[in-house]
Amino acid sequence: GCRGPLCQSLEQGFDQFWCSRWSQPIRRLLRRRPGRMEAGVINDFLLSLTEPTVAAIYDLPPDLFEDPAVLTWHPGRAEVLFDRPGKGLVSRPGTARYLWRRLGECQGMLQLVSPYLILTRGLRRELQRLRRQGIAIRLLTNSLASTDVPLVHGAYYRHRPWLLRQGIGLAELPASSGLSLHAKLILLGEREALLGSFNLDPRSFHLNTELMLRLNSGPLCAELQAWLTHWQGVTAEPDPVSPWWRRLIARLSHWLPLRPWL
Repeated sequence: GCRGPLCQSLEQGFDQFWCSRWSQPIRRLLRRRPGRMEAGVINDFLLSLTEPTVAAIYDLPPDLFEDPAVLTWHPGRAEVLFDRPGKGLVSRPGTARYLWRRLGECQGMLQLVSPYLILTRGLRRELQRLRRQGIAIRLLTNSLASTDVPLVHGAYYRHRPWLLRQGIGLAELPASSGLSLHAKLILLGEREALLGSFNLDPRSFHLNTELMLRLNSGPLCAELQAWLTHWQGVTAEPDPVSPWWRRLIARLSHWLPLRPWL
């Protein structure tokens, strides 16, 4: 969560997309308009997110809505970055350009967390350049057993040997965790963090309109680092427990030229 002037910037970014020609009322996408009962169901669903059993489905702490005092607020500086509507068609990818600039200025350890990791040629070049400068890089992503998109995992799997040859620390969320990684996070040194909706894949770079928060806060980054440390000891290994159909789907993106569309 966040509070203060940052929330106004977030609201402006949302309104810009909401009021653009790229957003359409849901009734135009439905064959028939929802009645009162259907609208009530939608409201009940949104309210049910506060129930512990439903919150668990979305990986939310069961007591998140019970006691707001359990949340710890960290002071720091922050700014909001977001892509303008029509990205890839009538507007340029602002978040991607900003990400490239921040990576180019990285001086300390670089830590990347992305549930969907598809290494573009540009990203491989940038990671290789940083390693040649002596920058330590660690990366956390899903394993084949924990991902919810096996096709994407196959595109990442083909570059896993290259990552290891570059000396990049690689960890994958194991099947034993019972979780699926969905966090998107980049730690630049000990004080700066980038988080939001941005994945390290071609769609986020060139097509999807993404939101990114740049946070400068030592205490917050220390807390994020503590979370990362728990998983960084998990070495990326072939997963023999995944069902055959998951391995087959992953192989499809390895065999076929699907990466530009993933």
